[in-house]
Order: sequence, then C-alpha cells, then structure tokens
Amino acid sequence: MNMDFFTDILDYLAGGGVVMIPLGIVSLWMWVLIVERMIYFRSLNYASVSFHEILSVWRGKDAPSHKGLCAGILRNFSRLRTGNAIQDKCNLRLLIMRNRPALRQNIAIIGILAGIAPLLGLLGTVTGMMTTFEVLGGFGNSNVRAMAGGLSEALLTTQTGLIVAIPGMFMAGFLNRRAAQYDQLLNNLSTSLQNYIGRSKNGGV
Repeated sequence: MNMDFFTDILDYLAGGGVVMIPLGIVSLWMWVLIVERMIYFRSLNYASVSFHEILSVWRGKDAPSHKGLCAGILRNFSRLRTGNAIQDKCNLRLLIMRNRPALRQNIAIIGILAGIAPLLGLLGTVTGMMTTFEVLGGFGNSNVRAMAGGLSEALLTTQTGLIVAIPGMFMAGFLNRRAAQYDQLLNNLSTSLQNYIGRSKNGGV
C-alpha cells in the first residue's frame, strides 16, 4: 500500500516535467518556514499581563514568573530598572524594539514563495503546450502519446502551483494576523508601563 502510494507520487511528479523540481523546492521551503513560525508563536504563549503585575514591577517587586512574551519583557525590565524615569523609558523601548522584529520574521518570505508557486505552474503550462505544438508540427495527430505527455505536463504543473500557493497564502495571512495580535500586546504593555513610569518623580515610587 505504501509502495503504491509513493509510486503514484513519483509518477505524478514525473508527469509534470522539470518544472516540478523548483515547485517542490518552493513548497518544501515554504512549509519549513510556516512550521517554524507556528512553533515560535506557540512558544510565546498568547497571554497578556495583568494590571497588578505591571503595578508590581513598577513598585520594584517581583516580576511575573509565568510564560509569555509580555511576561518575559516585564522580567527583563525589572532587572534593568534603574529608578530614573528617562533611563527606564529608554530601557523599555529597547526591550520592545528587540522583540518586535522577530514577530514578522520569515512571514514575507512565505508570502513571496506562495506567490512564486503559481508562476512556476504557469511556466510548466507554457513548456507543456510548447511540447504539444512541437509534436503536432513534427508528427501531426499520429503521435498521441507524445501529445498527451505535453498536455499532462501543462495541466499537472498548473494544478501543483495552485495546490502549493493557496494554503501558503492562507497561512501567510494567518501568521500576519498572529503577529499583529502580539504587536498589539507589546503596544499595550509599553503604553501601560510608560504611564506608570511617567507618574513617578525622577522614576521613584
């Protein structure tokens, strides 16, 4: 059963011609990046920090111990806290800036790869039709097998390009939304904590 499945896959790839090679590379690269992003977002643990946790850090008490992007930033800020409002605000902005670029890392590449896939499929369509026309020009309608091979290449590459592109574009949009959610969490944390810092005199409690 397994051998028949792999044989069918190989036959399918062979029917698409050489364009299937870059399509396979694009698909593999894209899904490696998608899985990496999913694992990364899962490790961040989508959870904000409470009003009391922010207030506790502002008062110089213990930072939250639970996992999460915002909790990690609060712990780092607690260690860097100097008691000077200006310096503390700079440290907070630096922590936010360090974490923000990683949220959208590789998502643009996923979108680009998803956009390349149908273009490669179109290239396969063109090469397949060229093969068909060459057969028609050389043998007329007598070589049906060669004509079928050209048409098969054209259709299979188009199909494969769409199969790669559609879920890739969906996942790029999904990952962009997740990144935007975490980005909003960072904005909320930064605004809340800076308001507390601004209320203290020279950063004192």
